[in-house]
Amino acid sequence: MKTLLSLFFVLNIFSSLATVPATVYNVRDYGATGRKQDDATAAIAKAVQAARTAGGGTVQVPPGDYTAYRIVLYDNITLQLDAGSVLYVDLDHPAVVEDDGFIFADNAKNVAIRGRGKIDGQAKYKWADYTGDDVEIEKEVALAKKAGVEIKRSYRVGKSLFMFLLKECSDVLIEDITCENSSIWCMRIWGSNRVTIRGVTILSDLKMGVNSDGIDLVGTSNAHITGCTISTADDAICLKSDVWPGGTKAYPVENVLVDNCILTSSSTALISAIASSGSRTKASASTCRTGPLSATSSIPT
Repeated sequence: MKTLLSLFFVLNIFSSLATVPATVYNVRDYGATGRKQDDATAAIAKAVQAARTAGGGTVQVPPGDYTAYRIVLYDNITLQLDAGSVLYVDLDHPAVVEDDGFIFADNAKNVAIRGRGKIDGQAKYKWADYTGDDVEIEKEVALAKKAGVEIKRSYRVGKSLFMFLLKECSDVLIEDITCENSSIWCMRIWGSNRVTIRGVTILSDLKMGVNSDGIDLVGTSNAHITGCTISTADDAICLKSDVWPGGTKAYPVENVLVDNCILTSSSTALISAIASSGSRTKASASTCRTGPLSATSSIPT
């Protein structure tokens, strides 16, 4: 009976994903050069706007290197990252807002990010003496130093962006892409419904990757995470309910299925947490396994 219910749940998610209009908008046709040193933000935005004006379509990123600081998606738009394409997150751009989203959507319906391409968050870290405001940890650090033991930790340098920040979206598909070096959580999906994340690879440095969660479903329901490989220094997958910063509304996490994933973490592979809202979380996981905590689990150098 449990298997039949899970199958029914997954089929319901798949059947809810509407078809994106077939028109393709190649970012090269809107000014993108495919050279890393050139800012492709405006070109990608023009391609997205053309698709939006037409009621939807596929924004294609062909093979090449593209640097941008923000991509906003709207209803009925697919961002297609072709094999051989790399999107580089420009954390140093003056327009970057701390802890915003590189790929952002607000109340969008029927959106997808898919393909065999890659997103590189270009996170920067430094290894430095421990500093913090936890009195008990400070005591332990002081005792260690007296004993001649050096206490250091990794700190993020510069600004941070969620690779994906999706707010109150529905019918979302994220498929097959590879995400590396996220400066904070790779995917923060908040208050959303009917979300499928399939065949995605997420990698961060297992030693240096501060707060680099893989997938955080926050107040998101009817979601399926399947066939993903996630190796992170922080939580690989986190399910929780919390309010939007500055807001008061929170959503529960319900009907979430995680299956056939390989999860490696220096913190927790899969966690269901209660944040400030105290709302409930209902989820299940099956046929997942943990990867080894070794150098081969982190991003190749």
